[in-house]
Amino acid sequence: MGKSNKSTGRGLDHLIEQNSTELDFLSAYVGPEQVDSSEIISAMERFCERKNYDFEVADSKLKFPFGSAESLADGVAVIVKGNHLPLVPSDLVQVGFADGVLSKNRDSCEVVFLEWRNTQQRFLERIFEHFD
Repeated sequence: MGKSNKSTGRGLDHLIEQNSTELDFLSAYVGPEQVDSSEIISAMERFCERKNYDFEVADSKLKFPFGSAESLADGVAVIVKGNHLPLVPSDLVQVGFADGVLSKNRDSCEVVFLEWRNTQQRFLERIFEHFD
């Protein structure tokens, strides 16, 4: 038998270089690079005004009958408390959410909004509808 002509390929570095421009779409799954908390909280306030939801503004915090939303350095912390919240754990791990925790008996929830998009708006709408 002769010598084997196995090719070792071009290597991982070449593969990454070749596909680096084709992988940019993956950044959509990890959220934004920079979070503007003041922009998110302002958008939430406008959203609540437009929907005629019951809320108060105090400093960089929105207060709702069921909880609050507070501007942080890296997002907006949303806290919800109430019986039989209409949430499941997977609601808190969507794109644009971070650090989501839902209590076992579904009476409290904490999550950080990293952006303000349709997903976050639907989340807030569901909560307000639940308490209506």
